[in-house]
This record gives sequence, structure tokens and C-alpha cells, in this order.
Amino acid sequence: MDLLNIFRALLVLIFTAFASQAQIESGKVTPPQKPAPAAKDTTVRKPKIRVENPATSLYFGAGFGMTTRSLTENTGLFAEPLGERAEETPIFTNSYFIGMRTRLHRQLYIDFGISSAKNGEAYSYTQADSAYAYVSTYRHFAVPIRLQYVSDGNFKLIAGVGIQPQMFLKYKQEQEWTNTKGVDGSATVSSRDGYTQFTIAALANVGFQWQFGNNTSLFFLPQAAWQLNNSLSEQSPYVHKGIVYAVQVGLVFGIK
Repeated sequence: MDLLNIFRALLVLIFTAFASQAQIESGKVTPPQKPAPAAKDTTVRKPKIRVENPATSLYFGAGFGMTTRSLTENTGLFAEPLGERAEETPIFTNSYFIGMRTRLHRQLYIDFGISSAKNGEAYSYTQADSAYAYVSTYRHFAVPIRLQYVSDGNFKLIAGVGIQPQMFLKYKQEQEWTNTKGVDGSATVSSRDGYTQFTIAALANVGFQWQFGNNTSLFFLPQAAWQLNNSLSEQSPYVHKGIVYAVQVGLVFGIK
């Protein structure tokens, strides 16, 4: 065998080995694998429990706020100019109340109770050689009656409107002065004469109630009260109507 034939035989062997190796490699095609199924969520979720309000609740508390008045001249024979009374300023008063709230329909309630109601005004002036000041208050026994919306849940929205009949109890004025001789003095004037025995006020409130126990809640309720009729008798020279802007805070106890 000459060299040419040997060379040809080597080429055939090399080509045959290369072809068989390529065929083996091409056979190693890995088929696409299916993605592993996602793990199931085995977390146990507690169902949401809707916190509903009791059908009937009792409440009590106290209020604190600013009181002022609408004061105008009376018409007719008894009218007088306001004079220095036009300079009267608001005062701060407190109140106490107890009541009951009963469901009418779903989240709508009738709310009524009893309350001590107080309004008034103040006046003061100071001159170089004298001074004078007074604080006037009008006390009433009141029966607030309100239509309230109260949302469900632990944190509740309260909003309502109503009326408040008021029975007049007493007028009191605390006076203090310093005369031109530098002598100080004081006096208390108290009376039930010359005042309307029954008045009525319009109410509006909006606030929140937080239920922190099974049947116990704390409420925070800003409220406004506008007196609709005159505090004074028809023979008075003025028409006086009390106005109160207060915040009521108290506890509510569900009873059924």
C-alpha cells in the first residue's frame, strides 16, 4: 500500500469518527420540562366578624364647651338699645347627662335623655380709676331628643340632629367692681323672675365611638345647640337666645 492510499484510509476513519460523535451529541436534546405545580396556600384565615351595635344602649357623661348668645332689641313698646351689652363675650361652661339609645332601623337610632344645660355671657371694662365685670349664666333642666346614625364596627361614626326642650331653673350673675376710690366689691344676683320658663334648642352633632369591650364603648361627640326662642319675658327690652358649642365625652353600655 503506498502512502496515498494510507492517507485516504486515515481520512475515511477520521470522517467516520467525527460523524458518529456528532450524531451522539445531537441525540442529547433534553425535552422541555413542565414547571413544578405551585404550593398550595394552607394558611387558615379567620372569617371577618362584623361587630354590630346593640339594639339598646345606656350612656352617661359630661360636656365642656363655649357658650355665647344672640342678643337683639325687642320690638314694640319695651325695646331699648343694647348699649354696653353689645360688648358681651362668650364664657365656658360644663354639663352632665344620662340617656338611652334604641334602634329604629338598621343603623338609625332614637336617642333621648336628661341633661343639665347652661349658657351665658360675660362683660368687663377697665378705666383709669375704676373697673366693672360680670358673668351671667342661665341654667336649665333639658331633655335632648336626637335621631342618630351609628355605624357598625369597633370604631363607629356618630352623626345626628334633634331638639332639646329646656325648663328654666335659675339666672345668676356674678359681679365684681373697683370704684373711683379704689375699693373693691362683689355681688351675686340670682332670680327666676322675668325669664321664659320653657325654651327649646336645635341640636346637631358628629363624632366617634370606640368599642373596647363586648358591650362597652367610649364616645367623643362635638355638639352644637341653638336656642330657638327668647330666654326673656315678652316685656324684656331684649331678645336673648343661648348658643352652645361643646364636646361631650362618656361611656356607652349595650344592654341588648
